[in-house]
Amino acid sequence: MKKIKVRVPGTTANLGPGFDCLGLALTIYNTFTFEENFQWKFINFEEKYANDMNLIVRSMRKVYEKANKQLHPFTISIDEQVPISRGLGSSATCIIGGIVAANHFLNYCFNEQEMIKIATEIEGHPDNIAPAFFGSLVSSVNGEEIITVKHNIDESLRFIVAIPDFSLSTKEAREVIPSKISYADAIYNMSRAINIPKALENGDLEMLLSLMKDKMHQPFRFPLIKDADVFMRFAEEKRIPFCLSGSGSTLLMITKTNLIPELQKLAVTANWRFLELKPDIKGTTLEVLS
Repeated sequence: MKKIKVRVPGTTANLGPGFDCLGLALTIYNTFTFEENFQWKFINFEEKYANDMNLIVRSMRKVYEKANKQLHPFTISIDEQVPISRGLGSSATCIIGGIVAANHFLNYCFNEQEMIKIATEIEGHPDNIAPAFFGSLVSSVNGEEIITVKHNIDESLRFIVAIPDFSLSTKEAREVIPSKISYADAIYNMSRAINIPKALENGDLEMLLSLMKDKMHQPFRFPLIKDADVFMRFAEEKRIPFCLSGSGSTLLMITKTNLIPELQKLAVTANWRFLELKPDIKGTTLEVLS
């Protein structure tokens, strides 16, 4: 029986004004092991996901369908670090994990661009998909063709994620966003988003402090997150670049120093855990085990 291991990094998307088009891979991972079998078997999955309708299998099935092949059963195990529904790209790790595994077992029918397109069809937008696949910071265009550009990140930067004990669904987070925005607000966002890659490449925290602001989604989503105002005040007082991670509920701070001891002292109502992460540069990796 053939057996492989696929490791996919979690991601933080939007980065303030880069709504649905900017994403960064981080050193937090979901690792999936796939082994051919005669029936489906799921190891270390939550009960509701331990079936062949989960996102990993659905992604595998879509690849097989595009190759005009029938998907056969696998044993799939997960080593899960990326929390579910917290704005760190958990669904993207499952989609990419399933697609990369399926493509391997189909003897690489599809190239990278084709895999990204399949993944985007499933996810709806490539802001988490692209960095989970390629690693580093990726800017993406979603259209008939998916355009992706990978950018360098200054190695001195630290990405502090504050992860609460409550989730925020993407559906709920999208429902609060206005259906229309003004030209002024669109320009406000675009002028900041286009400069984020260079600021991250240069490690320019002063520039990032201004660039993380936006008028498209964060003002409407922050009220959905308990204690967001506490972290926002902390970041403003310390002059730390601060934003939502994806659509939340995780919050993100960018720094060059260790903030965690100070964050642990903040007076918050929910239970929060803090991780200091670096950019993942490699993206998704596949190891053949047998």
